[in-house]
Amino acid sequence: MESLQQAIIFFETHPNYRSQTENMRITLDNGYDMLEKAYKSHLLKNSATVDPSYFLKHDMSPRVNDIKIMTEEDQVIKIGVWLLKQPRIPNNFLSYYSEIRGAQILKNIKNIAEAQKTLQVASRSKLSTVRKPIQRLDKNDILTDIESCFVMCSSLLILFELEEKLMVKAIPDTSKRAQVFRELVSRPLAYVVLQTQKVVNEKDVGIIPLLPLLHLLSQNYARFHNLATNSIGDVQFDSLMRQLQVKCSSYVNEVIENLNEDTTKYVPPDGNVHPTTASTLNFLSSLTAHRVTVTQHVLALTAPQGSNTNLLLPKLFARILSALGSMLKKKANIYDDPTLATIFLLNNYNYIAKTLADEQDGLLPAITEMNSNILSFYHEEIATCTNEYLKSWNGISSVLKSVERIGEDKQMARQIMSTFVREFDQVLAQQTDYCISDPKMSSNVQTAVKNRIEKNYFHLLDICQRLHVFPQGIKYTENAFEMAIRNLFSSAKIN
Repeated sequence: MESLQQAIIFFETHPNYRSQTENMRITLDNGYDMLEKAYKSHLLKNSATVDPSYFLKHDMSPRVNDIKIMTEEDQVIKIGVWLLKQPRIPNNFLSYYSEIRGAQILKNIKNIAEAQKTLQVASRSKLSTVRKPIQRLDKNDILTDIESCFVMCSSLLILFELEEKLMVKAIPDTSKRAQVFRELVSRPLAYVVLQTQKVVNEKDVGIIPLLPLLHLLSQNYARFHNLATNSIGDVQFDSLMRQLQVKCSSYVNEVIENLNEDTTKYVPPDGNVHPTTASTLNFLSSLTAHRVTVTQHVLALTAPQGSNTNLLLPKLFARILSALGSMLKKKANIYDDPTLATIFLLNNYNYIAKTLADEQDGLLPAITEMNSNILSFYHEEIATCTNEYLKSWNGISSVLKSVERIGEDKQMARQIMSTFVREFDQVLAQQTDYCISDPKMSSNVQTAVKNRIEKNYFHLLDICQRLHVFPQGIKYTENAFEMAIRNLFSSAKIN
């Protein structure tokens, strides 16, 4: 080909060889066409379908170099570099590159997304053997869609990065390489953005599953924005970001509204932790794990101008905990048994305090930025609830106050013991289904009950045994009494 070019240049200066020169030009053009077809053939043959498993890992950085996007790139590079040096216009081979490589990236993205869905379905199907998942199928499908979007977005960046490395060798001309890349990214980028927009707009799953996606897109905002802006297609990445931020913001507001406007009548029959308490604290923990993303890309969206962004999350937590506290008090009023209502509040306040104090969740540092006394507040509430609960034992305490006046009076001893047994049985029967789910808290309250009545009861027991008031035996011996106290709050204990 190069010899032919030199011959054409030589014979162009000799008019007598015009026809031969024209034939040589036709031959040269045919040669160009054949080379470009060979280039296209090599592209099609060697464009690799990547292994999706490389992209289904959380940390891709150590494995990027293991991914092959071309099985054999030498011929593509060699032909392309040579063609770029030729004066011929247009360069059809560049269009082949953008079309074929763009289509391959799109194919790989779809394969990766499908592999992600298959992996998630297989993982969740294992749970179906021990659960009744019918009512959760729709939610699981939505979660799978969101996870698929995350994987597509992260994989797209990696595939584009690998493609750019290849293009530096295959298309060394900077301006032509930039134009080819603009064309190449258009279809796969538009597909990923459109699919993600569809999921964000149409699926309703709450903010937590969306946070990893929002974090990924915000961390790589400049990259995605530039890709979308420079692409030859109409890629609505900025619109996607706005929709995602607005949806996350609405979910945050929805949590507070649901707490404030909760009118459901359900309360745990044993006074245990309310499901809303657990879900709300999990919600706060998840926001803490994505604090920077939530602050900068969700809360700042609706914050008044000039707000201290560092306090946006602590202020939100304060509002949510306040709304949760109001909801719990309303729920407590649903109980017919005021003592059980107190146990309910005790369980919930204790759950909140323990979760806040858990260093792994990282909630306390965030909340104390706004309220340094928050943990003390809940400990005071727990103490108040404990004292309120102990009032349920006041009747028994009153009965036992007369023990000091028994002396040698068998009749009085018999009467006090009988009254005690009746009252004790009544309290135990009333509290049979009570539960304090935290073993440590349960033990503390049991000890408080024991300290309230044990001394006087054991004194009464000694008197009755000394006076032989109950020859047939006494129902609550020391062991039986202690066992009864230990069995308090054990209806559904959670370790």
